[in-house]
Amino acid sequence: MNFLFVSPKYTTRGQPYEFSLGIAYVSSYMKSKGFNVFCLNTCHCDDSIETQLSRCIYDNHIDVVCTGGMSLYFNHINAIVEAAK
Repeated sequence: MNFLFVSPKYTTRGQPYEFSLGIAYVSSYMKSKGFNVFCLNTCHCDDSIETQLSRCIYDNHIDVVCTGGMSLYFNHINAIVEAAK
């Protein structure tokens, strides 16, 4: 199985931000256990979330999409979940 971890868009492209350590920790642990893990940081692209996800899912044959974050970013997280459906 191929897993995709998606980091929500915290800021506009080129602006400083702090990357979510939770996603980094979980994806790193899964990689250490032999899982196929891919990561998508949406802060580095201006394309819509639908475009970014569809490209990544089809290019890497993703089976499971994972995301998360603080409630402050609920709209971004919800957009990821809806696009992944």
